[in-house]
Amino acid sequence: MTKKVSKEVVGLAVLLILFVVAGLFASTPDQDSPRTVGEELSADPSIYNNRPHGSRALFEWTKALGYNPVVERNDWTHLPNNSTLLISVAPESVQGFDITGAAAGDDGDGKLSVDDALGIKSWLKDGRTLLLLTSRLPSAGTVTDVGPSGDDDSDDNHQPTFGDTVGISVESATHTRITSFVPLQPNQLVVGVDSIKLSSGNSRVERSRRDYMSLFASINSIANNRAIVEPSVVVVREGAGRIIVVADDYFASNENLSQADNAEFISNVLSTSARRGSNVLFDEYHHNAVHSTDDLWTALGRPLQDATWQLVLVCLLIVAMAAPRFGAVKTLKQGEARASGEYLSSLASLYRRADATVPALETLYRQFLRDLCEKLALPPDVPLEKLAEVAARTSGINANVLKRLISACETALDNQNLTGSDLLTLTRQMEQVKRQLNK
Repeated sequence: MTKKVSKEVVGLAVLLILFVVAGLFASTPDQDSPRTVGEELSADPSIYNNRPHGSRALFEWTKALGYNPVVERNDWTHLPNNSTLLISVAPESVQGFDITGAAAGDDGDGKLSVDDALGIKSWLKDGRTLLLLTSRLPSAGTVTDVGPSGDDDSDDNHQPTFGDTVGISVESATHTRITSFVPLQPNQLVVGVDSIKLSSGNSRVERSRRDYMSLFASINSIANNRAIVEPSVVVVREGAGRIIVVADDYFASNENLSQADNAEFISNVLSTSARRGSNVLFDEYHHNAVHSTDDLWTALGRPLQDATWQLVLVCLLIVAMAAPRFGAVKTLKQGEARASGEYLSSLASLYRRADATVPALETLYRQFLRDLCEKLALPPDVPLEKLAEVAARTSGINANVLKRLISACETALDNQNLTGSDLLTLTRQMEQVKRQLNK
């Protein structure tokens, strides 16, 4: 005789298994959770920040336009080839400035490196696009070439920077203090853009070793009438690809995206760089959002991992071997014919138990009208008045009786109120009319 184990014991064993499995893969606090709690003391450009300086609106705007935004948590040395656009917001500022603009030091994992520059150059050469939003992109200013390993080939002792390697830098503007800019020339990127608004007018893009196309800039004249142009948005060619630089960390922030035609400009960048439905990368690596391996399973170590798997297997064996059946075994009936009346009686029982008299009437009434139209060779959408007249003329049915029947059914369906006895009466009347038609 098999000894039965109580349902409570089986339930506890199942809960233990679920608890162990869930605990093994529980990670440290989720880096993807929105950063919305408390005052925004430091300017956080992350897509997980819903506050004014965050980029969550940009992420959602990309999705709303029909693209697939993807968070990129790796450096730029091995970017995925299944994407044609990378958006990087304030990579040089996440460690550099607080919300008031005060400097906070130059060290930090958020900075762009020479390796990032070499990786992005290789990635762009096949026709891809980098949209770089930054108010500061330093340059040593004397680098003429950077070797594959990031070595400076010039005679100067300055260490090369990301800006030196890609040939552009962003620095403080000398004359610009305006924040609204209009397009300088026609281009696909400025279609439908009358003006853009920068969060501040204190930065400009500088050229290094190459020409570029300036889309937006401030033009200032000094006393001797020499114009000083300080570009704020430029396009730099890189092989078959391009880098679009906006000299503003928070050009597309939650607070600034809806200003002027900023959102339209972003839409043009997306449409000219990626197909609808394709992946658009959002750089979170330079916001220190790297992959974490500090989960509980890793912390256990190999011996405890093996012991845990053994514990799980033992629990599964206990449940499989000791758990009782909840009821006797039932054999399925095979090869037994079913009468059509069983279907009707079971369907009627379901309607009755569900108190669904109105759906039942609707089913029977619609079928009644289809049968009348088919019998009288009338189209299914014939007016009900004409249906009654033709039935009376060709089959000898009392037209007034048929009209009252149709009216009663229509009224019951409109009012959604019908008792079981009323349903039975209407059904009998419909059957009488059908029998008269078949004579």
